[in-house]
Amino acid sequence: MSDTLSLPIPVRFGVPQRQLFGLLHLPTAVASGRGVVLCQAFGQEAVRAHRMMRVLAERLSRQGHAVLRFDHFGAGDADGDDSDVELQGWGHDVLQADAELRQRSGVGDTVWMGMRLGAVAALLAARQAPATLRRLVLWDGIWDGRRYLEELRARHIDNIEEAFSLMPSPPPRTVARDPSALCGEALGYAISPALRAQLSDWPPAQGLWPAAPADIVVIVREDAHGADLRTALTADPQRVRVRTVHHDIDWTHDTADNTALVPTQALLALAQEVGAP
Repeated sequence: MSDTLSLPIPVRFGVPQRQLFGLLHLPTAVASGRGVVLCQAFGQEAVRAHRMMRVLAERLSRQGHAVLRFDHFGAGDADGDDSDVELQGWGHDVLQADAELRQRSGVGDTVWMGMRLGAVAALLAARQAPATLRRLVLWDGIWDGRRYLEELRARHIDNIEEAFSLMPSPPPRTVARDPSALCGEALGYAISPALRAQLSDWPPAQGLWPAAPADIVVIVREDAHGADLRTALTADPQRVRVRTVHHDIDWTHDTADNTALVPTQALLALAQEVGAP
């Protein structure tokens, strides 16, 4: 194939009032006939994982897959503001990205790979998935929305205190004793009331896994919650496979931006699962 195909193609897509932005990586090897939609994380986590997602897209294209990595509405170069982010809308964005990828590349089936909040969006979208969806690959997903909000709030408070050379009065940690305080932002990104309410109710009481596809891969990090998570995810062992990888990157930490944060084990596991028969 021509070397020019190694460069991603910028695309805008979606309905006029909800335009999304993506980068299309076409195969640079013998085409596999499979497409991959990469669903980004939220806020600072997406910033930190940007290089990882780019390297993953390039590796998958070298394996013969067509890849679309895209910005959800309210994120990156897509339309909207971070205060517009909410889960149902992000799920709809995944469906739009899948349709765009299939139209532009002509692939026969697709795999959706979602990271963090992008994994939640992929799960929601899968409830309306086309028959061409072959597999879900969910990496470091949000499996407890309330815990996720608490972790974001705690890191946000730490970040505020670290930013001041002269501590304001009262200090942010004192203000944070009110559980309703400092809840509308996380590390520079707004958290809308709608998103907060949706995450507070995640996962849904009626069940986590969509009816399709038949193959769901959950890739989790070895951490303090790992054993409990693996136990919880065995609820549908016929369709859900759990794979553990090691990496020590804190995706919410805002230091060392733009550094080469590419955990090798995770990269290899993701590429392998996407390309599996």
